[in-house]
Amino acid sequence: MFLAVVPEVLTAQQVALSLTSGNAVDGGNVGLSLSVTTSGGAQPGGIQWTMTYPAADFSAVSVSTGTAAAAANTAVTCGPGSGSMVCVLYGTQDGVVTSGVIANVSFTVASAAPAGSAVIGISNPVAVGVNGSQIPASSVGGSVAIQTVSGLSCNSPVASPGSSTCTVTLSSAALTGGTTVGLSSNNANVTVPANMTVTAGQTTGTFTATVLTVSSGLTATLTASLGTSSKTFGLAVNGATWTISGTVSPAVSGVSVALTGTATQTVTTNASGAYSFTGLANGSYTVTPTLSGYTFTPGSQAVTVNGANQTTVNFSDTEQTWTISGTVSPAVSGVSMALTGAATQTVTTNASGAYSFTGLANGSYTVTPTLSGYTFTPGSQGVTVNGANQTTVNFTDAAQTWTISGTVSPAVSGVSMALTGAATQTVTTNSSGAYSFTGLANGSYTVAPTLSGYTFTPASKAVTVSGANQTAVNFTDAAQTWTISGTVSPAVSGVSVALTGAATQTVTTNSSGAYSITGLANGSYTVTPTLSGYAFTPGSQAVTVNGANQTAVNFSDSTQTWTVSGTVSPAVSGVSVALTGTSTQTVTTNGSGAYSFTGLANGSYTVTPTLSGYTFTPGSQAVTVNGANQTAVNFTDAAQTWTISGTVSPAVSGVSVALTGGATQTVTTNSSGAYSFTGLANGSYTVTPTLSGYTFTPGSQAVTVSG
Repeated sequence: MFLAVVPEVLTAQQVALSLTSGNAVDGGNVGLSLSVTTSGGAQPGGIQWTMTYPAADFSAVSVSTGTAAAAANTAVTCGPGSGSMVCVLYGTQDGVVTSGVIANVSFTVASAAPAGSAVIGISNPVAVGVNGSQIPASSVGGSVAIQTVSGLSCNSPVASPGSSTCTVTLSSAALTGGTTVGLSSNNANVTVPANMTVTAGQTTGTFTATVLTVSSGLTATLTASLGTSSKTFGLAVNGATWTISGTVSPAVSGVSVALTGTATQTVTTNASGAYSFTGLANGSYTVTPTLSGYTFTPGSQAVTVNGANQTTVNFSDTEQTWTISGTVSPAVSGVSMALTGAATQTVTTNASGAYSFTGLANGSYTVTPTLSGYTFTPGSQGVTVNGANQTTVNFTDAAQTWTISGTVSPAVSGVSMALTGAATQTVTTNSSGAYSFTGLANGSYTVAPTLSGYTFTPASKAVTVSGANQTAVNFTDAAQTWTISGTVSPAVSGVSVALTGAATQTVTTNSSGAYSITGLANGSYTVTPTLSGYAFTPGSQAVTVNGANQTAVNFSDSTQTWTVSGTVSPAVSGVSVALTGTSTQTVTTNGSGAYSFTGLANGSYTVTPTLSGYTFTPGSQAVTVNGANQTAVNFTDAAQTWTISGTVSPAVSGVSVALTGGATQTVTTNSSGAYSFTGLANGSYTVTPTLSGYTFTPGSQAVTVSG
């Protein structure tokens, strides 16, 4: 039956068909639902579609009316076909089909259908409204996933008695609620559950096959079935096995224990001396222990296995022991030799550098020498003892050396630093006062500084070197000092005596001409005297100070003399000129008013002129003689004058009074008969009066003017 369609198409309305999907096993059934969805006000009264499917995968297909169709008083009918059928939904009344399931489709999966997805197509949809108008329609198909058992595997072989874990693999993920797989075994000695379930969404699941006790091996066939599909696995079962075990005592690990007879095996004992042979069938066996360096009692044991483990096949061992020995060279006693590995020991070398470890079992060892202050080559040695003594495990030693150093302060170069004790050395300090002794072994030492002209604090120091440099073995020095002294003769004070060379100083001679330069270290010096106006013999002297004062470094001096001279002007002879100061002299001026002092040493002087009846300007002069004549020490003189006067009596005026002698003058008496000669220097004079008509008594007079 096909729908009659009115040409009018209601394009605003829509009808959509969709088919669900499902899962099934081969030989099983699966039901799918075809639903309709209406939109745009669509009111379908009838729907037609074509359903296609792979005919080989399904042995039967049936379609029934769905709930939505039944509600609209409609029914579904499909034309039979193989792989394709046309279905129509229609009603005898004007019922409207609403959204919902309109048809139920049931598929029976064919036996041995291949695993995979069978596509169910829905095509050529046609929808007609209750008014006979065509409604646009669309469709979507579905699928049926066909599930099979794709694999079965077990842990094999398996011991008897025992069990094996087996895995079932599906061709696709298990269905909702899980997929149940049937299980079976063809051997009563291997049992499996009747079935197992693969969890929903998983492709594998496991089960346990239980193996009973069997005396000999067998193979059981296990089968996993799903629908008409199945997989098998041959589970190999070993016959029941037994154990032979025991101990070697005293406990020794690594003993090789050999099994021969019905089967052969070799095992080694553990740290407790225990061993075990497993997986043994009933039979006759022999157990034999061996280990290099050991003997065993008994040498071997016969063991019969007959349905039970043999657990006390025990042995006693006796260890052979060996020696590791050698030397340390050059020979050093007291080197600590440590043995580690299969055993531990510590010994020390004797005076010949020899050592020996005794009572050693076979095994791997390490020998390591140590001694403070020494390095060893090699640092350690691996030694294997295997049934023989090891007698040439030798080492070479090299002493570590250290340094003793320090300073002498204040810094003095050339200080002899002597080292005594565990070794002897002598070094000298550098310009910084530093010294260093190198290449020293550990030991006790004494350091002592010496230098002529110096004392040291402390005088010596004890130093112990023990695995480290000693860097602050310091000393304080104090130089011994000496004196250079002597005289300058004839004695002259104030001579500057200069010292140069190892040190510099300047001193002056005292009034005895003596000098002294103190606080001098040993060394080479030069002494030089100087004084203006003096020459010295020798001009200088080289002096070496070496642990003693130098007390007779003498010089002879010879004085240079000078002149102080000048004039008194206007020229006056006989002026007494006195010299005072560094020396004293008195001279008189000659007719030219000149004077001169000779033979004068350098020094400070005063020159003073005197002459009765004279004054001098200046009254005196200070003069310094310093390596040169002083030639212009001049003075100006002024003579003092006097008066000769008297009277002629009875008074007569006009008397001519003549003066002769030290000076000549003529004056006349005044009305009182008085006369006067003025401006007269000291001297002898004669006064003679004359007047015509007069005589005078005396006729003349001698007069001496003297200040």
